[in-house]
Amino acid sequence: SHGFILDGKGQKMSKSLGNGIDPNKIINVYGADVLRLWCATVDYQADVRISEDLVKKVSDTYRKIRNTFKFMLANLSDGDESFDYEKDAVKEFSTLGNYLLAALENTKNQVISYYDKYDFSNAISTLMNFLTGDCSALYFSIAKDPLYCNSKNDQLRREFQTIIYLILTTLAKLFA
Repeated sequence: SHGFILDGKGQKMSKSLGNGIDPNKIINVYGADVLRLWCATVDYQADVRISEDLVKKVSDTYRKIRNTFKFMLANLSDGDESFDYEKDAVKEFSTLGNYLLAALENTKNQVISYYDKYDFSNAISTLMNFLTGDCSALYFSIAKDPLYCNSKNDQLRREFQTIIYLILTTLAKLFA
């Protein structure tokens, strides 16, 4: 049911070879969340490799997730008053907004399907594709000007905040 954990060169880890990696060292350097993310990105049914370079790559992925979440949280804050979904959310969306909500729903359904099959690596891959592609590269790039420049209660700005809120709350649950 499970493969072996191999070193970066593909050799089985063992005490006699001295190629084992202490998880506590990874946690002390990169944090427990990076180690958890590495576990979620590998196909545990096959042999998996771990090395300093692979952990660094996972750390970069973690940083992308963290920075994107920070961007979303920052744009739901309006100084003294934060975005209140119950009070401030819009009910009708532009074509772009509807596209993103459909992509979010599709991503959610795919990820839940992967989780149901214990296919964590494809779940994380699907989440990352949505986060870096649909969100960061497309939607957030377009949203920046209205979020930064429009008045606090501007309809377009509120639409972007509504969708960011929905993305944030959905992805937080899916990543957890």
